[in-house]
Amino acid sequence: MDYYQIRLFLSLLLIFFCTGTALANDGVSPKIDPFLQNELNNRTASESIEVILVLDRDPLAQMPEDLVREMKDRIEGLGGSVSNYAFNNIKATVPVDKISEIAKWPEIKVIKLPTRPHVSSMSEGVGVIGADRWQNSGLLGQGVKVGIIDVGFKGWESAGLTRYYPLKVFGGDENSDTHGAECAALVHDVAPGAMLYLANIGNADTDLYNAYSWLKSQGVEVISCSLGWDWWWLLSGQIDQQTVDQLHSIVEQAHNDGITWVNAAGNKAQQIWLGQANLDQYNYVNFTSGWEVNPFILSKHSDSSPSSGQALVWLIWFNPSANYDLNIYRWNGQNWDIVAHSVSVGTGLKLCLFQGNRYDITGDIYAAAIKGGWGSSSQDWVGLILDSLDDLQPSFDPSFGGVYTRTYSIDYPADDPAVLTVGAVPYNNPYQTEKFSSCGPTLSGGAKPDIVAPDCVTTWFGGNFCGTSAAAPYAAGAVALLKQAHPEWGPDQIKSMLKATAYDIAPAGWDYCSGAGLMQLGGLLGR
Repeated sequence: MDYYQIRLFLSLLLIFFCTGTALANDGVSPKIDPFLQNELNNRTASESIEVILVLDRDPLAQMPEDLVREMKDRIEGLGGSVSNYAFNNIKATVPVDKISEIAKWPEIKVIKLPTRPHVSSMSEGVGVIGADRWQNSGLLGQGVKVGIIDVGFKGWESAGLTRYYPLKVFGGDENSDTHGAECAALVHDVAPGAMLYLANIGNADTDLYNAYSWLKSQGVEVISCSLGWDWWWLLSGQIDQQTVDQLHSIVEQAHNDGITWVNAAGNKAQQIWLGQANLDQYNYVNFTSGWEVNPFILSKHSDSSPSSGQALVWLIWFNPSANYDLNIYRWNGQNWDIVAHSVSVGTGLKLCLFQGNRYDITGDIYAAAIKGGWGSSSQDWVGLILDSLDDLQPSFDPSFGGVYTRTYSIDYPADDPAVLTVGAVPYNNPYQTEKFSSCGPTLSGGAKPDIVAPDCVTTWFGGNFCGTSAAAPYAAGAVALLKQAHPEWGPDQIKSMLKATAYDIAPAGWDYCSGAGLMQLGGLLGR
């Protein structure tokens, strides 16, 4: 199967699951999302819960104010409240025992949990990208406004940001994480003269659009966003196609408004393996010669990551006339103990769901094994995708023999052509991409990322700030310098210039992991 056949299969697979067949739940209103229902089952009737009410309207059009007022009055009449809204989504906090009643309203299409983003997590990278030459020439980004959209700005007051930068909260807890404050610090390192506007969000359904609208009203010309949503969340229902379309609509609107949206590519390259089955005599897939298991670990993803949580492993295959099974094992020190067996959730797709522990706490190592069934062949293309329903970071770890292929791992909305998508390289070895840095192509065949920038740098908070989350604000700061020197340049020209002057890193030429190469501002000085 060639690249285009794989891309077609993945596209059809997503279309299949976007029709609502994934993780179906019986016995409740079909308007109540299964993940929400699972959460309701663990709540008491007297509790309240934050939900997204999706109205049965055009998902890319804003609601009229009279409809919003009507819905707000009805929700308040049930003892709930509305905090904000965007497109056909209303973010509301309502009593648990009123969810079923709201689901009966004819205006409601679905009720779901908020679509939370994940973070893609004087610093050393300034000289690596050549920004120091701009600063030495007096170009500091003066007069340029940069927006930072994130999910936590804990400690921003002590990082020297209060005096310069306003913070507005659209959702979530701004004190839950330092991630956004660290991103802001890196933009400031590159463009210390730029004015920053900090926007804290908690979901993609209403908060992101409202954050963008506020930033636009403040006159920002650059937006730095080190957040993302995985495309494979479509398989489990953690995100739906409407939300994906809305994500793309927001970044494309920014582009049309002349705002350069800079987005982290994501840190998911070690969560995907795709290859030919290469079956052995026992009909097991060989990931490498004679190696029937693909080891992986679960790691901390953010400051709030639990010590254990629910992990998902997806098995996909591309031969509709074949069958495959997936087992998950845990290493007990001498042998592999089975912990989960796959269940079928559609043609060419199976799933393992299990409770897993973080490696840094328990030392637990897991492994996936694929066995071919009827109709299987060594020439079949098969794939594994690691995921988590909790705040954990799974990865195929080469330290334990894990293998991964990196492709098709770009986050939403970093996959959009309107976005400047940034991968990561270590600041002290910037000629190779980080092994976790997400790679293209996108599911639509798009060429991403566009460029790469440094990570694992020191911020005001100490320690190393790693990931494409660090690389994106470096690029956003660079765009601010360019906007000061060339205020007439729009998003397309800025992207074109950064790609044209990037330093090519291995492998030679444009590639799906480093894009055009390492961002270099030195060659643009004086143009």
